[in-house]
Parts: sequence; structure tokens; C-alpha cells
Amino acid sequence: MSIEIFDILTYDVAKVNGVLDIGEVYQNIATLTTPSRPAGQYDIAFSFTWQLASTNKSAYMRWQLNSAGWHEFRGEPKDSTDSYARYYGFPLDLPAGVNVLEFEARKEDAQAGQFDITFLDLIVKRVGA
Repeated sequence: MSIEIFDILTYDVAKVNGVLDIGEVYQNIATLTTPSRPAGQYDIAFSFTWQLASTNKSAYMRWQLNSAGWHEFRGEPKDSTDSYARYYGFPLDLPAGVNVLEFEARKEDAQAGQFDITFLDLIVKRVGA
């Protein structure tokens, strides 16, 4: 019996486009819930673009995996018309079962201008046993 590469490697993705006018309270932008997967080595990644029509104000984003606690980061535009593209990925070992990856965002305050996430990809891919 042979093992096919696609019996080992998996690729789960959630895509969101055009989340406009994000407020001052964290809101869910996307959640990726995988099917039940075997334990193994996985890459977790986010790919997204964002804009905040302000300077000297911040856009806050955070993520968590399997309700294990939020990891927050922020960005502050140099120019109110700047658009930022980000990719963040990292490897880790995951146990067997369903995995839930969540991504949320908010702006600093009501005076921060319009905050948009123009697209977001959440990715969980198995890369090894």
C-alpha cells in the first residue's frame, strides 16, 4: 500500500474581501475552522492588506489558535492614503482534531478615520507528519 502525498499534506484556507469601516471595538474579520485533521507539523499563516485613513492613530489586529489566547499587533500609517500588505507565517505541531484560527481587528478610536481590511487569507496547511 502506497501513501499519496495528498493523504499527508492538507491545505485549509478562509478568504475574506472588503471588510470596510472597522470600528473601535474588536470585531471578527474571519474564522477558519479546519476539518478533523491528523496530528502533525503545520504552517499557520495570514496574508492581508489594510488601510487606515489617519496618521498618528493605530490599527490593531489580533489572532488566536484554538482559544489559546490572543496575540495582538498594531500598525500606524505614515500617510493617510498608505495601504499595507502583510504576510505572517510560522510552523508548529498541532494535535489531531479540528483547529480554529480566528482573526479580529479594531481601530484606535473614533477619530482614527476609516479602517479597512481589503482582503485576508487565513491558512492552515500540513507540511509534515
